[in-house]
Amino acid sequence: MRPFLRPLFLLLLAISSYSISKGQDVHFSQFYNQPLILNPAFAGLNYDLRVGVQGQKLYYKIPYSFSASNFVIDKSLPLAAGGGGIGLLVTQDVAGAGLLKTNSAELAYSYKIVPFPASVTRKYDVLQFGLKFGAYQHSIDASRLILNDQLDPVAGLVRSSASSLTDLASINNKIYPDFSVGALYRFNHYKRGKDRNIRKINATQLISVSYSHMMRPDEGLLNTIGALPSRLSLHYSLALPLHPHSRDRMNELIYLAAIYQMQFGNRFQEMMYGANIKERNVYFGLWWRKRNFYPINKNVDALIFATGVEYIKMHNNKSKVIHNYIAYRFGYNYDFTVNRLIGASGGSHEISLSFCLLSRKKFKFDADKGKGLRSNCYYF
Repeated sequence: MRPFLRPLFLLLLAISSYSISKGQDVHFSQFYNQPLILNPAFAGLNYDLRVGVQGQKLYYKIPYSFSASNFVIDKSLPLAAGGGGIGLLVTQDVAGAGLLKTNSAELAYSYKIVPFPASVTRKYDVLQFGLKFGAYQHSIDASRLILNDQLDPVAGLVRSSASSLTDLASINNKIYPDFSVGALYRFNHYKRGKDRNIRKINATQLISVSYSHMMRPDEGLLNTIGALPSRLSLHYSLALPLHPHSRDRMNELIYLAAIYQMQFGNRFQEMMYGANIKERNVYFGLWWRKRNFYPINKNVDALIFATGVEYIKMHNNKSKVIHNYIAYRFGYNYDFTVNRLIGASGGSHEISLSFCLLSRKKFKFDADKGKGLRSNCYYF
């Protein structure tokens, strides 16, 4: 590429990136490692404390491609405070090698309800409502823009523009608030044991729905108007234990999930479904992402290969009773592009690191041996 054409290419890419950004939010393939990204109702659901970071690089073979990262922390609240949890989500989306950026910081809160506390088979069902409020910053690096009066029609040489950076500074950055809501319902399936009065959990299902960008804020730059489309997300998951009769291996399971997302205004759709299998401290998964709701058609985007490792440690207190359950997890995904960019994009890479803490109050133990984790549900 000729030197004077590279800045022009950056400008064209930024314009196309901006038009895409108005129609599509950042989507992370490893939603199961940081579910707060998907729905604010997940705040404090499974762990007392969860801290995680994620990073992705999209289409790395394409010059000036896209990248995104986030930091997530959420903590459960005691029942006296309404249950549920609180969380913080910080995200950065970068396009055109930093020419176009979107930064956000959001606070999440969820309220927990136990619908059937006196029921034998439904006492562990959970209904949570969540809301998320935050601030977004959408900006273009004006110092790297190439304006039309900087190009010579014959020689193609770059010259000074009549517009100064000061003139552009007032229209190349926008800060706006945003608001989202969500809800989820988690319930178990039971199987009778040898003693017909004792029921064992043999599966856990979860259904969630969220509605994002309710205020439809204006994120337009350079004197343009661009209302951010609101987004509807539907999520379903099923967790099945690999060893239902082993108390020491309850974290080994099969996790199946499906997500459908639609943005109103531009009717952008995305469907993602697949499964992870976690055995011992390693998990593998295969996922499929499409650009509409229908399971079989030509609008296929990517085949996703997932893998990760998890290190679990039990912390004892002075009386040698297990006090805390701590899990460290590293995840990696490779999105193999199967649309028209196949072979040219190089696919996408995504990594995640997370730390999860459970206190003794969240689960039960075999009192005789001080071990034998018995959870009241299954989750990935």
